[in-house]
Amino acid sequence: MIAFLRQTISIKYIVIKIILFSFLLVSITHAKVKISVEYSESANYFDIMDNLSSWWDGFTDIEYSMEWEKRNGVKTHEDIRLFEKYAKLRKQYYKDPDQKEKDPLKNRNGFFSMSSSAKADPMAEAFYSSLTLDEAYKKLENKLNLEEIDFLKSFYLHFKIQAEVFLKESEAFRAILPKMRKSLTGNKVTSYFSKVANFYNVEPSLEYRILYVWFPPIERSNASPTEKYLVMRYNPIKALKIAEEDSDIAFH
Repeated sequence: MIAFLRQTISIKYIVIKIILFSFLLVSITHAKVKISVEYSESANYFDIMDNLSSWWDGFTDIEYSMEWEKRNGVKTHEDIRLFEKYAKLRKQYYKDPDQKEKDPLKNRNGFFSMSSSAKADPMAEAFYSSLTLDEAYKKLENKLNLEEIDFLKSFYLHFKIQAEVFLKESEAFRAILPKMRKSLTGNKVTSYFSKVANFYNVEPSLEYRILYVWFPPIERSNASPTEKYLVMRYNPIKALKIAEEDSDIAFH
């Protein structure tokens, strides 16, 4: 997971920069840009468990496991077995050479994502583009086999009670969505992004989705771009005010 950001940096400024530079990474013509700002339990639950699995060293944050065990106790043998199986599945379906370098100053794409990212990570694409787990499972039917999808269902069901505390906390994100939507989805803003996209010969219809997900209560926040998604990681209790203030920063 790239684009490590400290809370002292304007997340919204990074959002705008990432969106603008993402237009450089695709190439057709006459673009119309649509930007949505969402909280999705599917995306949130996936992102939490993805980090907890530590499936790729350097791209998942250990603080997730620390907070999980603080709230739920040490992982059981069955928990560990499921996480190991999940990690194996993630590695099997993830195909992106840029995963090798987390530091945006060293990664060839810097803060920005390639248009091939969605194809490189079909599992993330399914959950980030869905509102519910069932919707994500449906989208995975042409990517994973039935046994693998059944495993994912059992995986998320097994951890649902323990994860519920984080999911309930995350409902607080809904309160700050209107401000960010007002800042980034108004007619003047989308018109501006569309003009920029046309200037750079971007694909005819570009949809960009900004997703808020849970992050441990530590002294930093995190954001990572994945093709048409920008995953914004804040702690919904400790850092909600920061997220809300970020959405009020004037658009330059």
